[in-house]
Amino acid sequence: MPKRRPDKPLLTAADKERYTKNPLTLWRWRATPGACIDCTARDGRKYFYNDIPDRPHPNCKCMVIPINEGQIRSNIKQNATNQKEGPFWTHPDSMPTGPLLPRYIYGDLDGSFGAMETFDGSNSIKITFTSLISAEKFTGIAFPCVYVNVYAGGVHKEERQTGHLIPSSPHVMTITIPFLSEFNWRVDMHEMCSENGKVFYEIQY
Repeated sequence: MPKRRPDKPLLTAADKERYTKNPLTLWRWRATPGACIDCTARDGRKYFYNDIPDRPHPNCKCMVIPINEGQIRSNIKQNATNQKEGPFWTHPDSMPTGPLLPRYIYGDLDGSFGAMETFDGSNSIKITFTSLISAEKFTGIAFPCVYVNVYAGGVHKEERQTGHLIPSSPHVMTITIPFLSEFNWRVDMHEMCSENGKVFYEIQY
């Protein structure tokens, strides 16, 4: 009986180097089509380097993809300098709460995968989408756009679309539910319109 070829490692030397340069980098689990129930449950989840789980079974084809940490560092630093106290917090997904310290979630989208984020927040959120592909690479290709489904507190559903995202021109959408104060949000996002598009998103809540 032929010996089974070992599974490809989830993390590579490049991932280790990325972690060494920036320990706050997050990796997103990407389940492949037809993945098992365990892998599907992990799809879209974000992990720090040391928290990334092992493959749950032999012959697993799933991947972990680093989120664009350059954008994360830029946004965290900018938001820190905007605060009077200016602390440098240690977790990009869980910043301190309070009236002057909004919380943020970061991630990216491409034409192959969508993203879903769930969180508890106030009655208003702001989502910013930015194309990560330079204008030169889009010559003759449609600019990306993002379709968004927002669910709030189990009583509200809203559908939004960004329109085509021009490089270096962020699109901002604000969603406010006037009759509630604090509840659970779920935001589903899918990049469309461009096969080669890649979009960075920031949710402020």
